[in-house]
Amino acid sequence: MKCEDAHQKMNAWIDGELSLDKRTAFEHHLVNCRHCLEQAEELHRLTGLLDTRPPARPAAGLKKKTLSLFIEEAGPQGITDWWTIIGWRMQGAMMASALIGLGIGCQLGSGWSYAEQLSQYSIFEFLFSAGDFLSSWA
Repeated sequence: MKCEDAHQKMNAWIDGELSLDKRTAFEHHLVNCRHCLEQAEELHRLTGLLDTRPPARPAAGLKKKTLSLFIEEAGPQGITDWWTIIGWRMQGAMMASALIGLGIGCQLGSGWSYAEQLSQYSIFEFLFSAGDFLSSWA
């Protein structure tokens, strides 16, 4: 193993994340390389010191301040803001699509088979009846 490879594996070795063969190769390198051994020991001591420290706590109010800045930067939130942004033409188109879909769903879910529905209506008759249905709501 080269020193460059050992440096890349040092943190994983300290954390116990190396597989058996990689750990064995890494430790064999440490036996033969004084420089990497010194670095590994230093990093191990530093990790031990960090483990003895209590976890860092953010300052009081930091969460609230960060969240308010995020909301301010993100812009309008929620479905109501989105709905007003798209404009009345798009709202109308979306409502018409939803109602047509509802009408089609009611027709398809009425218990008839698909072949019976096709023989009952042509597509033009169906769209015309859906249009009548929608215009009665206006």
